[in-house]
Amino acid sequence: MSGIVGIVNFDGAPIDRDLVTRMTESMTFRGPDALQILVERNAGFGHTMLRTTWEAADEKQPLTLDGKIWLIADARIDGRAELTQKLGVSESTHNDAELILLAYHAWKEQCIDYLIGDFAFAIWNSAVPPNVQGTDEARAIRRCLSPWRCSIQPPCST
Repeated sequence: MSGIVGIVNFDGAPIDRDLVTRMTESMTFRGPDALQILVERNAGFGHTMLRTTWEAADEKQPLTLDGKIWLIADARIDGRAELTQKLGVSESTHNDAELILLAYHAWKEQCIDYLIGDFAFAIWNSAVPPNVQGTDEARAIRRCLSPWRCSIQPPCST
């Protein structure tokens, strides 16, 4: 399983890149294969990758398709054939993070109704700040709720 961390300052204060880096580095035991961060104005996210499937070989997170909506995820998506058919994309060319982000682009918050598997993710829409969404394995969407409190404390991680 990979590791994800995040901080959002809903008061608009800038994020300390070094803090996000340290938080992400503390999760390398969850994902020793790659470490990447995104810091954008008042939001910072980090991801440590554990590659367990061939689909994840080239996966990079945080991930965006349009430069505005960003995803970090610790995910294993099942039912890929059915999901890719509903999305109208090829099953063999998309990793789990791309499938989640494509589902979000297609169905917004209802995307979790189409996802099967074990996952936790956060989506940051930089075009409409402040806007953070996350899901848990119980498939319950949380919007600016614990651990996504409306301040710098406490930061979140999985």
